[in-house]
Amino acid sequence: MKNKLILKHMIPVGVAVLIAGSIPSISAFAEKKGESIMSTTPIAQEEMVENEILQEQQENYILLDGKIISIEPQENGNAYVLISDKETEDELHGIRFYVDTDTLLVDQLGNPIEINQLEVGTKVKSYYHNLQAMNMSLPPMTHGNIIIVDTEESLGFTELSFFDNNLVNLNNTLKLNIAEDTPILNQKGEPKTKADLVEQDLLVFYDMTTRSIPAQTTPNKIIIVTKEEVQDLESPVVNTSIADFVNAIIAEDHITNGDITLAPLRKIVEHLGYEISWEEQTKQIRLQKGNSSFLISIGQIQYGYNRSLGQFETLPLVQDGTTYVPVSFIDLLLEIEAQ
Repeated sequence: MKNKLILKHMIPVGVAVLIAGSIPSISAFAEKKGESIMSTTPIAQEEMVENEILQEQQENYILLDGKIISIEPQENGNAYVLISDKETEDELHGIRFYVDTDTLLVDQLGNPIEINQLEVGTKVKSYYHNLQAMNMSLPPMTHGNIIIVDTEESLGFTELSFFDNNLVNLNNTLKLNIAEDTPILNQKGEPKTKADLVEQDLLVFYDMTTRSIPAQTTPNKIIIVTKEEVQDLESPVVNTSIADFVNAIIAEDHITNGDITLAPLRKIVEHLGYEISWEEQTKQIRLQKGNSSFLISIGQIQYGYNRSLGQFETLPLVQDGTTYVPVSFIDLLLEIEAQ
């Protein structure tokens, strides 16, 4: 497949997984909080807060069920589409999908939709692969695999799941009964047969089901979903489970200094596997993981990284006993993680 997508950091303070507002079958993000803080008063001890977000990825595709927050058309006819499941227009929440000709864009009956038909405020279901590359930005960015547009309510149901050799989905909630005239297509619109459905990710369009376990249906249409080749990104990427966790934390807990977003240091670095310690005498925070070592001095713009010096975008801040650092520093940690 020809790689078409090149993503760039949208903000130097980017970090993803980014993530942003919420991610279906994923943990939802909390509302943005925190006001601009200018104080840099050092506080030695941070409260050890463990924020566990447990995600069991069973399906190959993750669902983001929400609405379109913004659309940025591109000269080539493609578009960046921000989708969020939060009742907010805050662009820190959600996922920014790159929608192009490789995106399966349909309504809830399976009819094709053009990119220029998308509208802000429209309810959509967006699916992306759980191993898909995601750009380290806030909100996170990735390629839009499948987007289902709700053109009207109550016109039918859709299900994207892995179906076994009995055509039962992974959660044992739906079994497919294939009629002779059931349309079966691949993502290119090419006709396929019932034999091609076995042990595949299927996008199923249906209406009536039986009252049984699992429920049974004769689909109106089936599209066989194939995972895309990983598309090139100009920025480092990490797997979505780490990205989702980090972005969920940032969406839930952050402060700002002017136009720079700062994230809680301890919550994130401990999840990334760093040992974090406070050196009372020097008033420094030490991060250690393998060969990577950081030394952060409260009230100092520079930090030590191994035997070199780095510089924050703005001073780390302390609020209610928690140290916050610019998101661009978290971005650096994630880049190291992705190497």
